Amino acid sequence: MAIFYLIGGTGNQLFQYAASNTNDRFSTIFLSRSVRKALGWSDHPTVLSFSPRAGLRGFLGLCPLMLDVFLARVFGRTLFTQFDTKRLKTRPQLATLVRCGYFQDQPGQRDIAPLAQKFSSKVSHSQPIVVHIRGGDFVSVAKREKSPILLQPGYYADALEMAVKTLGERAEKPKILFVTDDVDYAQRLIGCVKPELIFSVETFSLEETLSIASKAEIYVSSNSTLSYWIVRLRGDLPSFAPRPFGRNHNWIFQDAVVRVNAEYGTSLND
Repeated sequence: MAIFYLIGGTGNQLFQYAASNTNDRFSTIFLSRSVRKALGWSDHPTVLSFSPRAGLRGFLGLCPLMLDVFLARVFGRTLFTQFDTKRLKTRPQLATLVRCGYFQDQPGQRDIAPLAQKFSSKVSHSQPIVVHIRGGDFVSVAKREKSPILLQPGYYADALEMAVKTLGERAEKPKILFVTDDVDYAQRLIGCVKPELIFSVETFSLEETLSIASKAEIYVSSNSTLSYWIVRLRGDLPSFAPRPFGRNHNWIFQDAVVRVNAEYGTSLND
């Protein structure tokens, strides 16, 4: 058994849950808003609850974790901790007592359905087409002066064209619902795509976004870990996802997912 320290937002947490062993215990210490603030980490909303909790073991596990952070940075090795972050990727030399990181290389080793049950039944009727727009893209440019990796408009145009054809006679002009927490980005994107369709842009809570997107008749994924797991949660419902996904990954999806060739850039003009 190992103590698994969860980090990041809901999409990343799902990767960590999927990569865990059945006897691992989860610690949410690093999901605490006060702890994130103290460490200078971004604060992410989350709708997941992990049980059983690590309890006292979670606090005791911080000792080998801190020791191994030092050893990993100085010697590139750890004694008790498996790390999988951008800067630290190690396997312990003695025993695996602690695990911490994103663990995105082998998604889907563990069934996430039990975690999804709390929001999967909250939608009374499904939307025809739902597009999830990765939040924070243009916001990150304005606030952090970073260049995000943006899916180019061509992907959305092609995916929406195929989505409308998939609906066929069920709707001549289906309403396309964009769900996002970055309205500016979504509106700019719609201005670039410009198909003859009816659009609406809405901001929902994270739980509502997961509910609406997971139950839509057709779902168009963005480039985000949350979008990836929405596709996985939808099972046999038709979805469209970019190829490659995340530009650095080409994760395998179920047969119901149509892969659409995509280009990435640092702006919508690339």
